[in-house]
Amino acid sequence: MFKPIFTPIEDLCFIKHKKHPCYALYNANNIDENDIAFLAAKFLHENEQNIIKRRKNIVAKKEYIASRFLIKSYISEHLAISYQTLQLSFDTESAQLKALYKGKPLALNISLTHSKGFIFFAITTDAINVAVDLEYQNTARDTQTLANAYFHPDEAKWLLERDQTQFYRLWTLKEALAKITASSVLEVLKQNTKQQLAQYHHTTGQYKEFTFAVIQSMPFINQYWYLINHEKALQLSHE
Repeated sequence: MFKPIFTPIEDLCFIKHKKHPCYALYNANNIDENDIAFLAAKFLHENEQNIIKRRKNIVAKKEYIASRFLIKSYISEHLAISYQTLQLSFDTESAQLKALYKGKPLALNISLTHSKGFIFFAITTDAINVAVDLEYQNTARDTQTLANAYFHPDEAKWLLERDQTQFYRLWTLKEALAKITASSVLEVLKQNTKQQLAQYHHTTGQYKEFTFAVIQSMPFINQYWYLINHEKALQLSHE
């Protein structure tokens, strides 16, 4: 199985490459709570601003701003279109995040996930279906009890002799499977993951206390993985 390696970057140079598939990880906890209102007004579409106003959790607000800014910046640069004309909207019918240019969907597939302030996203052409998931490894969680209750019996038995890392690997794969197949998570949890993955290409990995998974319809060729680790990635200047 392909193993991803993130390239640490100190700014948004990955946007200038204009290549995809692109996968990026960013710690939105770097955003100062006092900058949220400023950033929302500066970087979010009017419709997106209405959504973030309804979010009460501070971490959720940071994740929302960071994901919209980074994804739209990449698309704007890649397709040479104005950032201000873009908005991201979740399409309930397809259960997918869509990039809209002047109100019309672009020929891109986007998958976004977040956990504990970290965001992880993938952007591909519409020829490649993609789904990602990211989970914080809670060492205090009784993962075997969860597996016994929700996973396929063969998987629950297999996990008896494995550590928590393998549980989270399976969990993120199942979450990504639910997204790429537009199925409910509860339905996918009970299924045999290995059998369900047979028709896809997939990978899993670790970053600090997080496990992530990517599933897509095409092989992992010429992919670009970025760890955006600069605290000023969102240009936090009140110029």
